[in-house]
Amino acid sequence: MSRPLTAAGLSHYEEMWSRNADVIAAGEQDALQASRILCAGCGTVGASVAEPLARMGMCSFILADPECFELSNMNRQMCVLADIGRPKVDVVADRLAAINPAAEVTRMTEGLTPQNVTQALEGVTIVFEGVDAFVSLWVKYLVHREAARRRIPVLSGVDYGGQPVVYVWDYRRDPRPFYGKTTEEDHREGRVQEALAWLGYRQMPTDFIPVIVDRLTTGRPWPQVAYCAAALGALGSRTVIDILCGRPVRDIVKINLHDLPRTTAGRLAAQARWPLAAVRALALVRGPLPYRPRRDTSRSLPWPELPEGTLTALNAMRLAPSVHNTQPWMFGVTDASTIQLCSVRARSLRVIDAGLEGLHYSLGCSIESAATVAEVEFEHAPAETRPPPNGLAGTLVLGDLRTSELPRAVGLLRWRRTNRAPFAADPLEPAILDRLASAAARHQLAVSFLAERADIGRIAAHTSDATVASLEDQAELDELLRWIRIGPKQTAHHGDGFTEHTLQIDPATAGLVALLKRNLAARRLASRAGLARIMAKQSADAVRNSGALMLLTHEDASPAGCINAGRGMFACWLAATELNIGWQPVNQALVLQRGSDEVLTAFGAERHWRAMAIVRLGRAPRPASPSPRLPLSAICRDERTSTQPADQLLQATS
Repeated sequence: MSRPLTAAGLSHYEEMWSRNADVIAAGEQDALQASRILCAGCGTVGASVAEPLARMGMCSFILADPECFELSNMNRQMCVLADIGRPKVDVVADRLAAINPAAEVTRMTEGLTPQNVTQALEGVTIVFEGVDAFVSLWVKYLVHREAARRRIPVLSGVDYGGQPVVYVWDYRRDPRPFYGKTTEEDHREGRVQEALAWLGYRQMPTDFIPVIVDRLTTGRPWPQVAYCAAALGALGSRTVIDILCGRPVRDIVKINLHDLPRTTAGRLAAQARWPLAAVRALALVRGPLPYRPRRDTSRSLPWPELPEGTLTALNAMRLAPSVHNTQPWMFGVTDASTIQLCSVRARSLRVIDAGLEGLHYSLGCSIESAATVAEVEFEHAPAETRPPPNGLAGTLVLGDLRTSELPRAVGLLRWRRTNRAPFAADPLEPAILDRLASAAARHQLAVSFLAERADIGRIAAHTSDATVASLEDQAELDELLRWIRIGPKQTAHHGDGFTEHTLQIDPATAGLVALLKRNLAARRLASRAGLARIMAKQSADAVRNSGALMLLTHEDASPAGCINAGRGMFACWLAATELNIGWQPVNQALVLQRGSDEVLTAFGAERHWRAMAIVRLGRAPRPASPSPRLPLSAICRDERTSTQPADQLLQATS
């Protein structure tokens, strides 16, 4: 409904739009206030220009969309949680009225249909079209056909992941729908690929081509993000102004948001990959599919009746760190809120972790992972009922989910990494060190810090000596190489261990490691050639390139005490992640007895306490790659329905 401006109201709006001056010319401002736009669609694309145009001074809108907002729209569309279930047209119209109460807004909650397209275009100056071709291909064509007949310009918005594109159809100069690049029959018969030929392969950025292939072959929903929707509104609203003022514009207006922050070399590399990616995509889409759609098993279980809270906790436990990323655990679900935590010795380190301390630290990390997303209570299994080497470590009872903290907590769990890159040598603020110490202390874990360069250098020297001793031990070297996965096939097959990306090694080094893994003679030759000393120097250099070193110690050395210490370490690790502090355990200096004693002395730690880990801390220049993870189906067991005894299951897993 129209709301005429009074004299006093006019000055109000002139003041509201006064800051447009000298960026938007006076004539452009007049064009905005005098024009009427049809937003054909009020979702990611169709409504992207509505708010910026309203803020700049457009006063007449026709909004058409038959859908209501869903929760999955929240990541990018013009809605809040209270709008879920409301018609998109009503939500967008209310938003525009809140910005400009004088705006005339026509609501078409039935959306555009073959019966109302002609009426919808009456009095329209320009159309911003975001009709989903996979839902309303024929209606999409009718909008363009009617607009072309009336010589009304149409802008079609498309978002390709990180690249918003506005296709300009200025039917004032060419009255053929889609400029003749597609036919009425293609739309009428529902031939989507032929009808969308005008999109053009060159507009599809390299990083989005695999996504296009996946969605065309699996039918999954198209991914869309907030910054692309916002950029689409920016491109579209500026293009609307130029069209309204009769300026010549390009037929395709686009910007690659992912390319903008890249270096020149990065942009050139992406462009160089485009031809091969496009050819492969065409072959997959046009030919018979060489693969079946993949199913993500990482966050699912064979028994879907488990409550969401239990699944959330299990997925959190799956993300916990472990020594060499061995993931030495089995989770047994006994009821909706109880999980048995078992150790699996075969996925631990028989040589490096002969005393099982690292295994128990890892179990503690998995418990603290669950405690990050839910209230938990953990009861340690009595020592006499724990059959070595595999067995029950204890029982985890789940309480309520930490709902208000859940998204942030899950993000921290997924983002937490071991970062092996050099850190800035700048000292860390005392407040940061206090925060880490406080997090560790929640589980009786003591921390000590070294920040002086000379002290750090001495720990680096001990690290070098201990690394040489470890790698000259053939059994330790063999065990280390066993858990390194080189190449995507090994990573996908095993789902555990290190990768060249998590180790942050270059392709040449990765090739050498692959050779050492499969060839014993090459391994012996490399040892004689000084491989241990080369790797020792790298380890020592990493220690020197740190902002601070932290020593973690605990008094109780029993399995239960080690599990509690693991909880404290992981709480401390998450606190470092939240503070954007790089973290890498560098425990080599604790291996040799002489070095271990000197380390405890250097840190001023209690000599009778167990030294758990030395951690290098600092501000990392780049984030680390994530480690692979076994699917839940490989490390979870439904004790409610399984008839296989636990010891047989653990033996089979071994």
